[in-house]
Order: sequence, then C-alpha cells, then structure tokens
Amino acid sequence: MSTRIRLCTLIGPIVTSLLCLVLSASAVAQVESFQPRPFLVISDNTSVLVGKTLIARLTPGDVVSATRERGPWLWVDLGNVSGWVRKEHVLPQSKALQMAADAVGRDEKDPGSRVTRGLVWYAQGEHEKAIADFSEAIRLQADLARAYANRGNAWAAKGELQRAIVDYDSALKLAPRDALTLNNRAVARIEQGEYDNAIADLTSAIRHYRPQAVTVEVDAKQPSKAKARLWVVRYFIHRGLARERTGDFGRALADYSEAVRLDATDPAAHFNRANALFQQLQFDRAIEGYSQALALERDDARAYRNRGWARFHSRQFAKAADDFQNAIRLDPQNPIAYDALAWLLATCPTDGLRSGEKALELANKACELTGRKNASYLETLAAAYAELGRYDDAVAWQRKALDQVAETDRVRAGARLEQYESRRPLRHEPLE
Repeated sequence: MSTRIRLCTLIGPIVTSLLCLVLSASAVAQVESFQPRPFLVISDNTSVLVGKTLIARLTPGDVVSATRERGPWLWVDLGNVSGWVRKEHVLPQSKALQMAADAVGRDEKDPGSRVTRGLVWYAQGEHEKAIADFSEAIRLQADLARAYANRGNAWAAKGELQRAIVDYDSALKLAPRDALTLNNRAVARIEQGEYDNAIADLTSAIRHYRPQAVTVEVDAKQPSKAKARLWVVRYFIHRGLARERTGDFGRALADYSEAVRLDATDPAAHFNRANALFQQLQFDRAIEGYSQALALERDDARAYRNRGWARFHSRQFAKAADDFQNAIRLDPQNPIAYDALAWLLATCPTDGLRSGEKALELANKACELTGRKNASYLETLAAAYAELGRYDDAVAWQRKALDQVAETDRVRAGARLEQYESRRPLRHEPLE
C-alpha cells in the first residue's frame, strides 16, 4: 500500500468517539470528543416523549445531553433512550452546577450527588474537578461502579489512558457485563495499541449487549417518527477498527458490514466499511461506501478525502480533484486535503489535469500548516517544483524530505531524488 494514501478511520459516530458518561444504573450519555454536547440537569419530574409515545421518565438531578431544540422542547440523549422534554424542566450548565453543589451541601455523604456534580464538571471541561468528585464518591461508596467508569472517562479526556483503564477495570469488576464500559475500555486500549485486548473487550460487549438498550433518533422532518439506533453498532465498528489495526482487514470488513446491516443509516458504519474495502484495493466498492456515508453526513471532510483517493486509484482523476477541493472547503485548516490535491495536480499521469503552479501553491499551504516538518508534504512540494521544471528546487526539497522520512520509506524517497536529479518529473500511477 502506497505511503501516499492517508485513510481517516472513525471511532464511533462521524467525528465522535464513544466515551459514555455513566449517569445511573440505567442511563448513559454519549460524549463527543471534539465538541461536547451541552449537558443539562433535570429540575422537575418530567417525561421523555417521541411524538405521543412515552419513552422514559426523569426526576430532579438526572443529567441529560441536549442535541437540538424546537420551540419549547429540547431533544435530549440519555444514552439508552432519547426524546423530547420541556425546556422548563431542565437547567443549563451554569445553573446545573449550582444545583449539584447545593445537593452536595445538603448531604456531603451522598455519593450520588458527587457523581452528578462530577458529570457537570466534566461537561464543562473541568476534568480535574470531575475526578475529585468521582473520587470522593468512591471514598463514600467503594462499590459504586458508575463512579469508577466516569472517573475513567475523565482520565481518558485528559489523555491519561492507563489511569482510565485502571478505573474501567475497577468498574468492570463490580459490573462485569456493562457493555458500555467494556466499549470504553476497548477505545482506550485501541489508543494504547492494545488491539487484541480491545477485540476481547468488544467481543464481550457484543455478547452482553441488551437489545432493548437503544437510542431513539428523531426524523427532523417528521418528529413524530423515530428510528432505533443500536449501541451494538458502535461495538462492531470499534472491533472492526481494532482488527484493521492488526492488519486483519477481512474480519474488519465483516464487522463493518454487520454494523451496516444493523443500521444502514449510520454514516460511520459505511465510512469504515469503505476504508476496509479500500485497503483490499476494492476501489469501486469503496467509492460507493464513501458516497453512502456522505449522503448521510454531507459535510464530512474525511469522507471526501478518502473518496478522492479511491477515485484517484479508479483513474477518476477529475472527480478525485473535486473531492479534495470539497475537503479543503469543509476543513480549511487541515493540511491533508491541500497535500492530496497538490500531489494529484503535480503527479497525475493524465496530461491536461496537471497544474504545477496550483500544485506548488497547495503544497506550500500544507507545509505552512505543519511548520515544514512533515516529510510527505515536503515530497509533494518537491514534486510540484519538478512539474514546473524547477529541478534544483525539487532536489533541494526532496533532500530535506529524505532527512525526515521513516527508515522504511528511504529507498522510495531516494529513488525520487535520483529522478529529479535526472531532470524528470514524477508520475504517480494508480494502484491496480
């Protein structure tokens, strides 16, 4: 597989990771790593509705995640269910913190109030304070699994994955069949490179998954209609990722395909399945998968980038350029798409599509965004100079790239240097 290919793999829903705050024995909320949803605390007894259907009942102190609003209603996510609640029955984070603090003040020995305040601190990005509250809850009640699980999430948010795993271990000793905590430990283990252990965790999560634990998503155009999203879809996606990291693309593809079968409306399932197809050089099927993901999540720059590479290797060069342009439009501070489009315009084997000047502009942008410390982007810059016939510049930048490339890429990078020294531009032929 060419080092020029940079596939982006997703953990959890599009641009999210599935680290779940354990709110109570029966309620779990999803936390987005890149942009946490606003967490709210329920102030009165209230009902969660989809249309006229009662989905759940909430009591004061319950914590929910709000994802959208419509008039006097908020769409809230509890993790195992979602639906509409009246705005007047929830408190925003600023007031929620005061409510949680008041609850702690009324009974300092109540571990539940400590967990609630910890959740609010977590939602505000105050991870140290969240850890302090979860730790106090554990001191007050050493067998409180959700306190360990949430403290593990806070450690993970701080990047202290080993400490997170220790807390997940403790939570799972108390609740060994908690599929969501098994998933969270697996996510941490994937980040740590412990792929076999992650696969084992996710296999257990799938085995212990309760079919009734679903998230009900509203149809924006027809709010009375809803669909069930199975949490187990995420477990298959994550296990597929772990297997992909071990090079087991066949089983990864099987896991992603099962995720698609369980929920064909999940963009992450289509995206990751397309990645596995790409790795097996099934470019046409990969293009189809990325297109399905984009139909469901049209503003995902990563899907455009990966589809661009799949189209490149299917010799659909003009469409690949369009995809890279869309990725730049959607994520203008990310260097990857600038580099990809620059590489195509500098090295495309089809005459008429290349543009050395545009490639040079884009390659310089990618290098500027990375402080000229990315060897692959420096190679793109060299290729752009070669396309313009400025071979002395191409040689100079290729030498700088050669100083930075990984040992496994030195032979290839050296061959390109010799090509520029021979006054020959580079042409990148697609994979067969």
